Amino acid sequence: MENQNDNFSKLFGAEISKASNKLDDMLLTIQNKYNDFFTNEFLGVFENGKQKTILDYRVIYYTPPQVGFGFSPEIDIPDYIMSECQDAFKKCFA
Repeated sequence: MENQNDNFSKLFGAEISKASNKLDDMLLTIQNKYNDFFTNEFLGVFENGKQKTILDYRVIYYTPPQVGFGFSPEIDIPDYIMSECQDAFKKCFA
């Protein structure tokens, strides 16, 4: 059975998939850095009780050759954190 990363790689290519995985790692690092902000109350939990992460709200737009990044409107991330997330995106997709 194929995993989500394999499907992403097939759809968008290995280079975009690799950059996306790197961005995911960097976003989780940012979430950990601001752990006091990213609480269960802010991010929420799934019906099965599993805590959501920042990755459950991130969106990557890919319209070759352009790649865009953002978060779903369900969460409102402060500018200082969003700035770090955008910097991470630029490092991964530059």
